[in-house]
Amino acid sequence: MPFHGLEGHIKPMIHAAKNAPTFWMYILLIPVFLILLPFYTVGYFISECLCWQPRWPKVIRQAGKKGKPIPKETTLSDYPPKVQQAILESRLEWGVRDEKTGKWVDYGNS
Repeated sequence: MPFHGLEGHIKPMIHAAKNAPTFWMYILLIPVFLILLPFYTVGYFISECLCWQPRWPKVIRQAGKKGKPIPKETTLSDYPPKVQQAILESRLEWGVRDEKTGKWVDYGNS
């Protein structure tokens, strides 16, 4: 809803008005409440309408549930050759472990 994001902006202004109840504080907050806040609200609502909730693919969302398939694990051979090479070049930042032996794999590039 359009007023979803206003709470974080209105609470500090109300807190400031309560802690410093002077005439000048109210004079400064009137334009904020009457002019700027409605524009912010409309802009926030428009941005909410233009965005969507990100969702994982169905097979991943259902993974681990009873009777649902387990998604295929991604391996190095699933990527194109250029991406494989880039992954292998950056292997010092992370490690590749052999599934059968459990040892770190050295591809001879060190």
